[in-house]
Formats: sequence, structure tokens, C-alpha cells
Amino acid sequence: MALTTYYVLQEFEFAKRRWRPKLPRQVQDRGVAERAVARLRSLNQPALAFSRVIDPETGECEDPEIIASFNVPPEFLGETAEF
Repeated sequence: MALTTYYVLQEFEFAKRRWRPKLPRQVQDRGVAERAVARLRSLNQPALAFSRVIDPETGECEDPEIIASFNVPPEFLGETAEF
């Protein structure tokens, strides 16, 4: 059972008077994800970076781990978010 960790950056854009998620993109590693959120923070743009561990053989995955976030719109946080 070889587990694979994926790192994802989720950016948001303001369009038609509300925040909308852009397409999420996979990034190379945790450091890249953290730096991307820091860069977007300097531009005052909401962003969220997270990782997810997946077993490619079974498709099972662990809960996502939040790496970094900045000003994520509340409607995208869900009920169990702890921001």
C-alpha cells in the first residue's frame, strides 16, 4: 500500500459581486503551497492550501490537512472549519 500525498492550492476571485473559487491546482510540495498563499496574501487575495493523502490502489483518502489559508470566504469553509 503506497500512499501518495497531493498538495493543492485553491484561489478565489471576485466576480459579479461575489467570491468564486478558481480551478484548484496541484503544486509540487508543502513549501510551494505555503509560499503561494503568502504571495496571494500580499495581494490581499483569498487562498487556501491543503494536502490530502490518497491510496491510489484503493482510492481511499484521509481527511485533508489545511497547510495555510488567508481570508477564505465563509461560504467555502463548511460547518466544521476551524478558521
